[in-house]
Amino acid sequence: MQFQELLDEQALEFDDIRWYRAEQIAEEFITLSDQRMDLTRRIWSGEVERRLRSLGEDFVPEIQEQFERGLLDESDLHRLVAEIAAAKRRRNRAGEGS
Repeated sequence: MQFQELLDEQALEFDDIRWYRAEQIAEEFITLSDQRMDLTRRIWSGEVERRLRSLGEDFVPEIQEQFERGLLDESDLHRLVAEIAAAKRRRNRAGEGS
């Protein structure tokens, strides 16, 4: 099974993956908002910049590799596709475009 094929079947594009990943990072920052020093350290160290730079490029290959290594199964792949599709719907409802 190929993760990219599942994405293609649902008409999910690279931009949809980037939006999904951006949501994940935003949620992490919200969680860290009460831990100012940790968030500051992540920004200062360049960790945030690196993560933002590769927001989606590495995601599909990483997921495929985890699947091939047995760290994820088919249900995990389908769950991720569903989450990405849901993020796309949220973005479209919010008027951010496609």
